[in-house]
Parts: sequence; C-alpha cells; structure tokens
Amino acid sequence: MTHRSSRRPTSFPVATLVQALSGLLVLSLHAQVRAQEVGPAGDLVEVETPVAPPPAIWVTPRISVSQGFSNNGDLSTQNRQSEQITEISPGIGVVVNKPRLKGFFDYSLRGIYDARNTVQDNIQQSLNTNGTFEAWDNRAFIDFSGIIGQQAISAFESPSIDALGNDNLSETSSFRFSPYLRGSLMGSVDYELRYAYQTTRTDTRLRSDISSEEGLARLSRQVTGQSLGWTLEAGRTQLDYSFGQRQTLDAVNGRLFYALNPTLTLSALVGVESNDLLTPDMKSYRSTGLGVEWRPSDRTRVFAERSNRYFGNGHNVEVEYRSRRAIWRYVDTRDVVTSQLDAAGASQGSLYGLIDALSNESDPVRRAQQVNAELQRLGLPADFQLNPGFLTSSASVQRLQELSLGLFGPRDAFVVAVARNTGRRLNPVITLSDDFNIASDIVEKAWRVTYAHRLTRLTSANVSFTRQTNEGINTSFSNTLKTLTFGVSTRLAARTSGSVQLRRSLYSGTFPYKETAILGVVTHRF
Repeated sequence: MTHRSSRRPTSFPVATLVQALSGLLVLSLHAQVRAQEVGPAGDLVEVETPVAPPPAIWVTPRISVSQGFSNNGDLSTQNRQSEQITEISPGIGVVVNKPRLKGFFDYSLRGIYDARNTVQDNIQQSLNTNGTFEAWDNRAFIDFSGIIGQQAISAFESPSIDALGNDNLSETSSFRFSPYLRGSLMGSVDYELRYAYQTTRTDTRLRSDISSEEGLARLSRQVTGQSLGWTLEAGRTQLDYSFGQRQTLDAVNGRLFYALNPTLTLSALVGVESNDLLTPDMKSYRSTGLGVEWRPSDRTRVFAERSNRYFGNGHNVEVEYRSRRAIWRYVDTRDVVTSQLDAAGASQGSLYGLIDALSNESDPVRRAQQVNAELQRLGLPADFQLNPGFLTSSASVQRLQELSLGLFGPRDAFVVAVARNTGRRLNPVITLSDDFNIASDIVEKAWRVTYAHRLTRLTSANVSFTRQTNEGINTSFSNTLKTLTFGVSTRLAARTSGSVQLRRSLYSGTFPYKETAILGVVTHRF
C-alpha cells in the first residue's frame, strides 16, 4: 500500500515569500521592544516581550532560515540519496487581551528548496489561532479558531513530519466560527444559544473533506452555596462529507449535579439521541450516565464519567496534579470522533500545554510571555503532540489514553509522555477510502522521553527519544518509527537565536527506511 502519488507539492513561489517578508518588516516597526522577563522557574531570561505592565496586544514578527542535510532525502528503502534542504520561514505571533477581544494568532509560511531535487520544492503553512469577541454588552459573543498543519494520511506509513520526502503527509486545515448569546433568566437560570460552523479541508484526494453546522440551546442552574444544580440542553449537528455522506445528529440531555461537600460533586445524565450514523434512517437511542468530580485542592482535580450511548459504553477520565515545578496528567476517553482533526487535537501532551498548566498568571499576554520564555530558555519545541493521528473519511469510535509528567527545575526539564489510541469505524457497513477498509480496528501507541539542560545563561542542550507504533488488528499491517534527536540552542544576539539538531530515524513498515539528518536554524524576532 502506498500514497506516494497523492501529495501535491507546488513550485517555489519566490514572490509570495518576498511579499510575506515585506509585510513582516512593516509589522516589525510597530512591534514592542525587547525587555527582561521572569519565566516560571524564577530565572531572569532575555525574551522579546513588551515591558510591564502587560500590554493589551503583543505582536512578534519573526523569520527563520534553516539549512539541513539528510543522507536519505526521499526516505527510500534502497538507493538512498543524500539531500541538502534550505528553508525560509517568515511568521508572526499575536496575543490580544482587549476588553472585547481576547485570543492569540500564530502563523508561519515555510518555503522549502531541495538542492538535488529529490522531491519537488513546495510551500507549507502553519496556523494556530483561537479567540473570543464580545459583540454586545456581555451577552453576545463570537468564538473563532483555526489550525493548519501537516497530517498523516495513513496510519500504515511513516507519520514523521520532520522529513521532507514523506509523501504520507497532507496539509490539512480546520476553521470554526461560533456566535452565541448567553445571560440569565429570573436571576438564577443561565441560558446559552449557540450556532457553530466548522469546515475541515485536506490537500489529498484520498480522504474526505468535512463541513458541519451545529445549533445548541442550554439552560442551567447552579447557585453558589447550594448543593443541587442542573443543566438541560438540546442540539442538532449536521455533517456533510465530500465523499457523499450527509448525516444528522439530534440530542436532548439533562444533567443533575449534587455537591456532597465543597470538594466532591456527583452528577447523573439522562437523555435521548437520534441520528442516522448507524442506520439509513434516523433512529432514537436512550443515553444515561453517572459522574463524579473531586477537587481536594486548587492543584488537584479528578473527574470520571461513564455513559451508555448509541455507540455503546463511553467514558471520560481526567486526573491532574500540579505543584510549583511539576505536573502530572492522565486522560482516558472513549467517544465518537466526526472530524478529521478531533483525534489529533485531543492530545493534551504538548510541551507548551504542560508548562502553561504550571503558570498562575491570569493575564493571557503575560502568561504567553512566561511560557515562551521558559521554552526558549530550555530550547524545547512548543508544538509537539505525542499522538499525531491520521485522516479518516467517516465517523469513528476512538479511545484515547494519555499519561504525561513534566518536571521543571531552574536549569533542567524532564518530560515523559505515553499514549495509546484505539479506533474503529462507527458504521462498519460503510466502505470509504481510508485505513478502516484495511483494518477494522487500528491501534496507535507512542511514548516520548525528553530532557533539557541549560548549559549557560544563553545556551541549552536537549535530547529526546520517541517511539511510535501503529497496528491494524487482524491484519499484517503494522509499522514502528523510532526517532532520536539531540539539539543545542543558543542566543546569538539580543533578538536572534540559533540551534543545531542531529536526528536519527529508523522506520519499519511497508516502505522501511533509515535516515540521519542534521539541521541548523537561525531565528530573528523583530
């Protein structure tokens, strides 16, 4: 099985990069000057952030130039060919904390050129944005979010996003727009009326694009100091798959909450769900569930819920404990995934997320400054997700289990994360173009160990090992990717940093390969 003809790289648009660079230079004239910032570990580090008090808008244009060398540019099983890869990547980060607008925006454009033309030169985009706009008098709001990135097409080929020659990757984007009203009735009953539209698109023709529309009405009552509370909600979701499927999900659910004491709350769920996910016509199902939440302190939370729904038994378990320099997290969920990026985005094990959870800063701009300062101090990547997932063309049932531990000291950071994800197509009768045509159940397992040490005030070193395994149950399809990386990063000037990374990858699967690569990156923040 191969997808090597599915990727559609484009020629290298030099004019596009020139325009992007020009725009960043203009933005840099309005960017704030560099200042001293204190990171979560309490060490004074130099970062390009505005001076105190926290600004309402934090803008950071940047540009990165990198040069890489690989002894297997096209990830070939045999006849390996060395390759030199040059990248130019302008980008911009924005954090907004205005009274009516709060959110963040991070975008970068990667222009990739390979000297020996192992693969075609191409342009890649990366976007992560999320925010809320208050449209009217603390009653009407608009939520928005967006993500663009490289996503694995198949679970049975290499999931690596670091190698240029990996044709199992497709640029995938998802955008969500959600206006809503909220307020109170009779002083004690809260209400919310929400509409949401989401679209997910991918470059590959082998997987379905998805659009969804959702309407939701919710009433709830939870008075401080009273033990009893409730929530009643009704909603409809309509899914449109580009491969020809149109499906509807209706649900009416009620929840009852009872606080035994200030730290322990019990909950019960009862409702009716109707959909055509399992049958050609709409069919109704009863849903029931029980839950418990325990918060013995501000630093500890335990939540568990088990439900009986139309797809069988579902559950959600979340355990988190954090101290001043450490955080433990465990997540175990089983639910229906209808969007291609839901499973990939479900992973909470990013390094940024772990460090962010340690911060007690309420101001989002100052919080982002602290987290980025700590990542720069230790030379760690912010956006690594342990469980990258793969693209599907229909709804699936997925169970995700993830355990992560982060320890952060004045000069060191140690992160361990383990994940397991088991998925199957919700309706086995449907036959569409994705991996569930090959295997009824697909198991993804991964673990990662990362250690970073600050050598000097300006220089850090880090080492990381990752092992990812994908397996099709009752099939011969399975693969394993092992990646060992060692990196050194340093501050070259007041707003310029540089890093060198050595990577060794071993992949066993349909097209096994070995690769050794070295990458040097220089980043300047205006």
